This record gives sequence, structure tokens and C-alpha cells, in this order.
Amino acid sequence: MHTVSKVGERLRGRWFMAGALLCALVAAVTIAVEPLGQSAGATTQPDPPSVPTGFTAVLSGSSVSLSWTNPGDASISSYEYRYKIMGSGAEYGSWTQISGGRATTTSHTIAVSESGRYNVQLRARNAGGEGGHAVASTGTPSAPSGLRAVLSSGSSLYLSWADPFDATISGYQYRVKIAGAANTYSAWTSIASSGASTTSATVTVTGSGRRVVQLKATNARGTSTPASASTGPPAFPSGFSTPGGSSWGVEGEISGLTAADSSSKGSVVWNWSDPGDDSIIKYRYRLRPTRTPGFYSQWADIPGSGASTTSHEFVLPTHEEYRIRIQAVNGVGTAGLTINVHPTWPAPAAPSGLKASLSGSSVALSWDNPFNDAISVYQYRIKKAGAANSYSEWTDIAGSNASTTSAAITVTGTERRVVQLRAKGRSTGEPASVSTGPPAAPSGFASPGGSSAGTGRNLVLTAAASSSKGSVTVSWSDPGDDSIIKYRYRFKANRSGAVYGQWLDIPGSGASTTSHEFVFSTHDQYRIKIQAVNGVGAADEDVNVKPAWPTPAAPMGLKASLSGNSVSLSWDNPFDHTISRYQYRIKKAGTANSYSDEWTNIAGSKTSTVSATITVTGTERRVVQLRAANVRGTSEPASASTGSPAAPSGLTSPGGSSSGIEGRDLVLTAAASSSKGSVTVSWSDPGDDSIIKYR
Repeated sequence: MHTVSKVGERLRGRWFMAGALLCALVAAVTIAVEPLGQSAGATTQPDPPSVPTGFTAVLSGSSVSLSWTNPGDASISSYEYRYKIMGSGAEYGSWTQISGGRATTTSHTIAVSESGRYNVQLRARNAGGEGGHAVASTGTPSAPSGLRAVLSSGSSLYLSWADPFDATISGYQYRVKIAGAANTYSAWTSIASSGASTTSATVTVTGSGRRVVQLKATNARGTSTPASASTGPPAFPSGFSTPGGSSWGVEGEISGLTAADSSSKGSVVWNWSDPGDDSIIKYRYRLRPTRTPGFYSQWADIPGSGASTTSHEFVLPTHEEYRIRIQAVNGVGTAGLTINVHPTWPAPAAPSGLKASLSGSSVALSWDNPFNDAISVYQYRIKKAGAANSYSEWTDIAGSNASTTSAAITVTGTERRVVQLRAKGRSTGEPASVSTGPPAAPSGFASPGGSSAGTGRNLVLTAAASSSKGSVTVSWSDPGDDSIIKYRYRFKANRSGAVYGQWLDIPGSGASTTSHEFVFSTHDQYRIKIQAVNGVGAADEDVNVKPAWPTPAAPMGLKASLSGNSVSLSWDNPFDHTISRYQYRIKKAGTANSYSDEWTNIAGSKTSTVSATITVTGTERRVVQLRAANVRGTSEPASASTGSPAAPSGLTSPGGSSSGIEGRDLVLTAAASSSKGSVTVSWSDPGDDSIIKYR
């Protein structure tokens, strides 16, 4: 025991010495690592800059203008920004230093290449590092997405929505109403303490019933368009009607709509009441013919439909009755109602390929199959050809239906018949017409406002003066023949050796056509054949016509020269093929002389004549007038002189006075009533039509 104690004392002493040494070493180490900043002469680093304030971003065209408040921090060495386009799923780009930026910089413009809303972040940097960033947006936030509304027991309405990851959002607002068009929303209310990261809220409501709620986000630029949600499925569509159509039955039971006749082929326009439910995201439908119970088509969305949709035109493949189920859809569920509809189908087309033949006391009809299962019966009416005869009443063809293509009608007598045939479905189609023989030739020709001479094939029609140049309007009697499908014509100049041209259809002509304006290129008299055409044949008749042409223009460029006892005339070629001759009259120059009494034809003159010679006696200056003539009449005359005009003479000033002798010594004094600084001078009429102006 004793030995052990000695050893323990020695050990305790050694441990004590080791502990003292360790303390000394620790003290030494503490002194060695003392911070450098505490040593004499060291420099202190500044704190990083504050978050920029008053930061805004404005998009204009392809650039974003940034501005912020000067923080008054001289330590700032530069500013940096980065941005992203919102709604595209893109992340922020890399930080970009603003070139030339310094402590006093407060604006910058960024070039961008895409349209849309941008969020921009801005931070300042100094020797201590970069500061916190500010964020600004070029527009209002996007509408909240994924909005859900749950009405819990009591008076709590729980809202939730997706995180838009938009740091510019400063808060959210909501409004709520009891579902139904008759109810109105509450005022917009801010969600307390909401901000960019808020994705849910609980609001207090009163009363019971399904709620529709709207939520919108707010930033410095304004508020988003609202998102809508409902605490339950939408109400059933109701209040069905079809514009201009009719309805039957009790809505919700056996009921239906009949389309207006103005609807598209096989369609029915269907209206319903506005449910006043902004939570509806679309309408959809499915349908089946009423005759095939249980076999509905797949659901089909009504294109572009939403909360405000209240009508749609349903287009159906056949003319039968259909049963349509229409459904409103929101984020919670659906609600639908079924109704019967009668779509509109147009009246059947007029039968095509209609033919008729008379044999004994029977008229046999045949026509093309229209392959229109909407036709329920065919009807006809018939008459003897001729304007004086009238049709029988419309009569059903016994046993006819959609596939009928022939029939026989009993008649008395062998005269040519005109027959009309029409198809009938929900409404009656236009008739087709046919004849058992060719039409009668046109007759009763006249030219409205013009004149006629002769009879039969010698009849000549002269166009009215008001007709177009080179034209004549020809009319004829209505033959009362609905089988005529068109009129056509051909013509020739009414002179020896002329031949008829090709047949030309009168545009747009048919059974009711009774006139046409024919236009010609020359002033000749013409002979026209006008022909009526039906499905069996054609018949024509001739008529002679004189088209309308205006009188010629006054000759231009007229010149006259006197040589011995001849006056030579020349003028420009008017290139007017209607001119048939030229005429002149002449006189000696001077007021005391008058023109020859009659206009004289220039012998042999015609449309291409451009000169003539007139024999005169004496060498005095002559004044000549020349005019052109055609079948319509004569032109205004042109005038020319064989020499220069006489000098004006007989000068006076009306109401004033004169002194001296006419000539260079005559002085005219203006009347006191003349305008300031003016004098009126008159002179004698020289009687010279060749004068073209005074100066």
C-alpha cells in the first residue's frame, strides 16, 4: 500500500507540470492568431450595398427601360441585372453588369427579342460584395392558376392555388357570391398578409349554398385578370330556345326545338340562359338520332366555349330528329340536360334533267335522281304552250317519294304542253320546267324609245337617241313559256355579201327575258337573228336594226388658203367611222357679208376625207366653215380664214368719253362708275368666225 502511494504522488506531480506547459502553449497560440484587423495600419471593408429602391421596369417595343432611386451610396461600384419572361417556364438568366455603371447610375435600357411580360432583378455591388436584389415587372401578374375552393362546415371557405413563382406579386384579392345569375359578387377584399409566396387562404362567408369565388394577384403595375372557382359542380343549363324557331314540351322532360328556316342546312342554333357562373370552363355535347336510343356519340367540346357562352349552332348529318345532351363543366364537376331538336333542312333543289314527251293523251315525264332522302313527294302543274294559257293547280304525283324519277300525266288534245315539276320535303322546292316541243320564235319586236318601220322580215328598228354609242335595245313579247332556258343571237351587217357570225348567248337570259341591248362596232344597219332555246329545240326570228351613234365632233386643225379662184381646205383625220360626208359654207370676210344660204356637201367626201378645194370669184379674204355629218346628224362647225383678221375698230368706252381720231391718237376716258384703276373698251363685231382669240 505504501509503495503504491509513492508512485501516485510522483504521477500527480508530472500531470501538474504537463498541465502548466499546455496552458502556456495555448496562451502562445492565442496571441499568434489574433485578427489582422486589430493590427496597426489595417483597412476596413464596407458592408454590401442595400437593396435598390423605387425600382421599375417598362416594356416598349423591343426594349425594357429600368429606373431606380439614387441610394446616395458612394461605395457602389456597379449595378447588375438579370431577367426572365413570365409564363414561359424560363429561369432567370445570368447576372449582367451594367456597362459604365457607377454609384450615381439610376437607369438602364435592356434590348429584348420576345413579346410578353418580363420580371427583372437588380442589385448593386461594392468592395464588400453584391447586395440584395430588387425585383420589378413590366406588366400585371398572370391570372392565378389551379384555383380550388372548398366550403367547409360553418362559415369557412378554403382557397388554394398554384405558386406562380412571381416575386413581383405584393398580394392577392378575392370576391365571392352565391352561385346563380341573380346573385352578385361581394366587393374585392385583400387577403391579409398575402404576398408572392402565398398559395392558400381561408375566408369567412355567411349563408349556405354553392359559392363561386374569384381571385386575382396584385403587383406595382396593377392586378391580374381574375381566376374563378366553384365549391361544387355547375347548375344544369336551362332556358333553351332557338332564334326564329319554335319549341315544344316541358324543359327537363320530353321537350324540343325546331330550327328556323333561315338556319344552315342540317343545323339548329340553340340558345340557353346565362347561368352567371364564372367557374364554368367549357360546354360540351353529345348526340344521337331519336330513333336509335342509347347510342350517343362521344362528348365533343363546343369550340371556344366558356363561362359567357350561351349559344351554339349544332350541325347534324341527316334531316331527322336528334336528341342532344349539353353539359356545363367546371373544375369540380359537370351538369347537363337533354333536349330533342328538329334541324333545318333547305327546300329540295329544282329537279334536274327534266324531260317531257307527248304521246296521244299522255305526257311522259322523267328526271334525275337527286339522292335527297328529305323529299317526301313530287308535284306537277301543266298548261298548253302560249302566253294566253294558264297552269293547272299543283297536283301530287301519286305514290311519289325520294326515289321517284318518272311519271305519266293524262291530257286532252295534241297541242304542245309546258310542264313544271317540284319536290317537297319539310318545305317546297323551286320548280323545273320542260316542254313537249321546241319553243315559239320570238315576236313583237320593238326598240324602247326608238322608232320602227316596215313589217315582218322587213321590220327596221332605229335606236333611241339616248342609247349607248353603237347600241340598240330590242324588246320582244313574253311568250309565256317557262321551258325556255336561254336566248341567243347572231348578226350581220345589212349589206350585200355580209354573213352571219356565230351564235352568242344573251348573258343571264331565261324564260322571263324580253329585251337585250346589242352593241356594234360600226354604224351600219344590221340584221339580227334572235332565238329562243329550250330542252327540246330552238326557234328564231330576224329583225333589222339601226344602232345609236352620236353626231360627230367639230373638225379639228382646219386651215384655209386662197390661190387665184380656189380656196384649199385641210383638217385632221378624226378617225370616226360614223362620218358619211363633210359640208361647208363660205363668205367674204367682214360684217357686211353673209354666208352662202345652204351648206354644201363636199363631193365624194367620207370618213377618211381630210382636204377639199372650193371655187370662188375674186381675191378678197374668205371665212369658211366646215362640219361633219353621219346618220345621227351634223357636228358643230369649225371656222378658218384665208388670211389674218382685220384690226379691231370702232373703239369706245361705254359711259366714258373719247377724244382724237381713231388710230394711234384716240384717247378713251373711263366712266366714273368703272372699277378703281379700270377702263372698259368695246369695239365693233368684225363678223369673222375664224377669230380664235383676242389679246
